[in-house]
Amino acid sequence: MCGIAGIYSAQRIEERDERALQDMLQTIVHRGPDSQKVLVERDHGLAMGHTRLIINDFKTGEQPLRSRDGRFLLTVNGEFYDFKRHRALAMADGHRYLTNSDSEIALSLFAQYGLEFTKYLRGEFAFCLYDKQERELYLIRDRFGIRPLFYHCNGKKLVYGSEAKAVIAHPDVPRRLRPEAVLHQLMQTMAPGMSAFDEVQPLEPGRILRVREENGRLVTKEISYWDFDFPTMEERAPMSEETAIESVRENLIRAIILRLQADVPVGCYLSGGIDSCCILGLATGAMQSPVKAFTISFDHDSYDESAIALEMARSMNADHEMIHLKADDLYGENYVKTVLHSERSF
Repeated sequence: MCGIAGIYSAQRIEERDERALQDMLQTIVHRGPDSQKVLVERDHGLAMGHTRLIINDFKTGEQPLRSRDGRFLLTVNGEFYDFKRHRALAMADGHRYLTNSDSEIALSLFAQYGLEFTKYLRGEFAFCLYDKQERELYLIRDRFGIRPLFYHCNGKKLVYGSEAKAVIAHPDVPRRLRPEAVLHQLMQTMAPGMSAFDEVQPLEPGRILRVREENGRLVTKEISYWDFDFPTMEERAPMSEETAIESVRENLIRAIILRLQADVPVGCYLSGGIDSCCILGLATGAMQSPVKAFTISFDHDSYDESAIALEMARSMNADHEMIHLKADDLYGENYVKTVLHSERSF
């Protein structure tokens, strides 16, 4: 988990914006304690920041990233799966990379395909890409909205960040709750396209926000690059039960293997349910070594599945860690921290 934050202005970047960006990054430093870096292009009205948790490329993976020709700038929160294949294909075509980071494939793919590059991006991500030649900025979020991304735009300045608290850390962004959002929170629902704060909105899953300067103002356009496709019963191709089972198995194995690529140990959350037990079992087979597994046990038998999780962990010879959660742990300071990080009530 990393964090991104930034400012894009129709005017030159001012010193107060640079100071504000530091404050914005500080609010999300918990997302990336390993390093914090900024890149400022004053004449382009751009200030980009990144706070990093190292998963891939210890030595050269610091962000913001630049393309080799300096045209494109990039900050990424998340991970692109299958990046090694994309790197190999690009290098076979003559492209050369500056880092070993999975994030850098976004630069080569964008240079090759433009906005069509989203069809090649597989993973969990929220990122900002700036094209210096076209003077266009893009905010892009993954298909399922796994990684968060919020922004505020008043026509003169765009402020964005991985969490809403990073956006409202800028002095030009209002700091007030949105009444409709408060109502939704009290009803324990999440409304699409709405944060808890007025004039701060999330970029929705599978969307691109394109921002460009025109006649001294910022013009935004939201583009949908992916959405769910639910076929009708008549449109569905006939499939036997055996074929369906084998298809799920094959795709699940492929998905797990792609997610095991990292320069640090990868672990599993093991709840005791069917899904997490399947993931641990398949991950153990793919790793050919014990996998780190984490389980939360509860003090109420009706919803505690730790016994099943422990049995599964032992059968897979997992490096298993059990964390016991009591009812009292859900209140007080722990609850305050939960709301602070989730930016919504539960």
